[in-house]
Amino acid sequence: MIFSWVINRRKIRQGGNLRDGVEILEEKVGSGPGVENGDLIHFFCSVSLDGRLVQERKSQKVWMGSRGIVPGVSKALIGMRSGGYRRVRVLPHLAFGTAKMPSRITAETVLEYEVWLESVHKTVAEL
Repeated sequence: MIFSWVINRRKIRQGGNLRDGVEILEEKVGSGPGVENGDLIHFFCSVSLDGRLVQERKSQKVWMGSRGIVPGVSKALIGMRSGGYRRVRVLPHLAFGTAKMPSRITAETVLEYEVWLESVHKTVAEL
């Protein structure tokens, strides 16, 4: 498990750029089917700025592909499996965008998100 995380991290960091505006810094792979657009998911998310917690761990239930998730977090969730964890760095254009931001966060701020995926539901019948 740790070995695959190291390989994934190297692939994403190749060239020193944030691939697609999101960089996976740490990952724990869960089990079951991976998250896709259209799935109903339950996850927890916290936000940090320069190592300081900006938003405490918060529970969210949303349909993937809806506008209820910060775009960078949505990208980070794709492919995750139940019980999985990712710590990601998100570029400003995929974080808050033009939405109202907390006072400590500017439009140019690169944020770190920690995401814990609780469950993935492929159909309403699974609920």
